[in-house]
Amino acid sequence: MTFDSARWQARFDELRAAHRVPGASLAVLVGGNVHELASGVLHRATGVEVTTDSVFLSGSLAKVYTATLVMQLVDSGGLELDTPVVSVLPEFATPDPEATKTIAIRRLLSHTGGLTCDFTYDSGRGDDCLARYDDGAHLRYEFVDGMKDFSPPLEMGLVPVTETVFAASGGPAFGGEHFPVVFSTLADGTECVYIGMRVTPKVA
Repeated sequence: MTFDSARWQARFDELRAAHRVPGASLAVLVGGNVHELASGVLHRATGVEVTTDSVFLSGSLAKVYTATLVMQLVDSGGLELDTPVVSVLPEFATPDPEATKTIAIRRLLSHTGGLTCDFTYDSGRGDDCLARYDDGAHLRYEFVDGMKDFSPPLEMGLVPVTETVFAASGGPAFGGEHFPVVFSTLADGTECVYIGMRVTPKVA
């Protein structure tokens, strides 16, 4: 089976324009070979063209093909929906050891596993943005004006709990404990961050 690159490139361009999508990339698997296409621009203001190496945030698109692959395995008898996830993916873990042991594949597919994983960290622009993303989120907390001598600047590592709530730790001032850091926007549009009192991990 052959892949007509020119035909599909034209069709891809046509669909992108018809649906007013600024830019897109596409990979098609045919006969064991991957054919890559690109169309449009990454940003209308800059006019930078999309290439097959351009990076896009895939978002929830992964849910569709992941669920499809899982159900194909179920249909072929290679997987059971009520199998605990950790028995298939040993690296799977949650803050709750009991939940880690019992959450089944069916729960993940139906969004009933109780997980809160919607976290997007903006590591900025540039060729090293992916490396900065891997470094994780950090926060520098510094007193200013009349309180600048109250405490030296504090550097904190942030572990995401939800999209706006983080567990902060780091530096001798905090020891090995964590405390909440919450990012929010007030009703008047003011962006703010709440850095809470130090708390210890829940043990009971």
